[in-house]
Amino acid sequence: MSQPRNRSKTIIFSNQAVITVRNKKLCLIIRIGDLRDDNFILGTQISAKLLRRRISLEGEVYQEMHNITINPETTSESCIFFVWPLDIVHVIDEHSPFYNMTAADLVRERFELLLVMEGTNE
Repeated sequence: MSQPRNRSKTIIFSNQAVITVRNKKLCLIIRIGDLRDDNFILGTQISAKLLRRRISLEGEVYQEMHNITINPETTSESCIFFVWPLDIVHVIDEHSPFYNMTAADLVRERFELLLVMEGTNE
């Protein structure tokens, strides 16, 4: 596992994700902030995954992993500029793994959201 030196003190992620309505769409939102003076990270790629433990009909335990579509979509961006904290937004629509989950399901089900941010600081 790669652990950049001193980076944990400069890029911060919100401790909790929020589900709310934004622009008339149900969204899951996570914030990222940059505490550094120079707010550019070059070649930034942000991805998100939903991880949950499953048991097959045969009793086999396995990890299920779903890619989650997020905005801003970073594959075409050369850098991300952090003027304010950046909202990472996943729209919960019919393609989302959260679409058929109720509020009670979200409380009861055990899962992890994995948010990965890669980039270069010059």
